[in-house]
Amino acid sequence: MKKLGFILFAIFLLSGCSSIHSHNWAPANYQQPATCSQCGQSEGNALTADFVRYDIKVLPLTPEKTYEYHTVCSDSEDAVTGLVSVADYRRFDSDETHQGKNGYQWQILTLKLQIGDAASNLHGFRYNYVVNDYYNIEGFTRSYRYDEEKQYCTFTVSWYGKEYDGCHVRVGCNNGEWRQGSDYYYKDITITFEALLPEGYDGLIAGLRNSAVNAADRYYLNQYYQQNDFVLFRMGEKND
Repeated sequence: MKKLGFILFAIFLLSGCSSIHSHNWAPANYQQPATCSQCGQSEGNALTADFVRYDIKVLPLTPEKTYEYHTVCSDSEDAVTGLVSVADYRRFDSDETHQGKNGYQWQILTLKLQIGDAASNLHGFRYNYVVNDYYNIEGFTRSYRYDEEKQYCTFTVSWYGKEYDGCHVRVGCNNGEWRQGSDYYYKDITITFEALLPEGYDGLIAGLRNSAVNAADRYYLNQYYQQNDFVLFRMGEKND
């Protein structure tokens, strides 16, 4: 009987944490709550993403679905309305023109912007692209820098509690020619976001903002965000 009791006690000690285990807590991050590094037990909640905290709307990466984009003319504040859609989204480790990096992955989002209305035909139009971070707006903005030599922007993101400072994004715009439509001339523009991000990362925000928005004295996106002035997509959210 004593031998059986000893065996049961030994099994109890081997099966996960016991009352004599002292948890070694890793602090909560944006992806998971505080977690014991020895047994995996979690406690509390993950940190709240800024885009949830500030109720900033993001759109799904649904190909060809169109969303209204509101901006202004080239030489005035007259309103212009266009349509934005996802032309392509890809996620991969490397290819002929994108060098791989250990622990990182490429994500490329291509948007199509089509504008053709009375105001744009008379006065042209302006547009602005946006890049930010779903989880931590302030941290992203403070780390965001343009590299003159490499001609892309570098930044740091946090993924499962680890800081990744090897991230960068290059934005390219291809302006098409004006073409005649049924009512007005219209123009197709493609905007491509090529980003090197931590493997599996789902927090890079890319899209467009109304060129009439004045953010000169407001540093963070949440300080000047108005839903009608933005069309934003969350890269990496698509199941592929």
